[in-house]
Amino acid sequence: MDYSKAKNIIIALLLVANLALGSVYMNRLSAEREAREAAAASTRLYLQELGVELSAPIPADEPPMPVLYVSIEKDAGPQSFDGCDVVLSGMDEAYSAVPQRKGPGKAPIIGAGRALQRLMSWLEPEVLKSLEVTGIDRIFWVDRREISAEAAEDTAVPAWRVQTNRGVFYIEAYEN
Repeated sequence: MDYSKAKNIIIALLLVANLALGSVYMNRLSAEREAREAAAASTRLYLQELGVELSAPIPADEPPMPVLYVSIEKDAGPQSFDGCDVVLSGMDEAYSAVPQRKGPGKAPIIGAGRALQRLMSWLEPEVLKSLEVTGIDRIFWVDRREISAEAAEDTAVPAWRVQTNRGVFYIEAYEN
């Protein structure tokens, strides 16, 4: 048996297999992108039907995100982690959530369109008619409204921050 010829055939077969797998992967990415664009268009139409003005783009990215372990510190100023703001709500503005380390693993998050739909379901119909969405972004959020203010550590979860003419709303991004 000619080993050189057999080696070349095996290399050619592996190259063809890699090209086929690459093509399938690219088609999958393209289909996912199209699905996200369709969902954003559907959300825009839904908001329009409700009378909500949307003056901010709907982010299309939905990367899996970990939880973030934070310490609560006074006068630490604005914080961020992996390009996302770390927001502490429900406490005096002098306090900040300071990132210490990320949690193990990453979990899928809901898209911005789905977060907007959740928010619309929470609001009264008369509020929706005069609502303008001015910003949507991914953040890490610590909600201290129902937790003792004395705790020095907490967990920040991925969330969507929706800025409107009626205030800022936070929608947890993990599937409930």
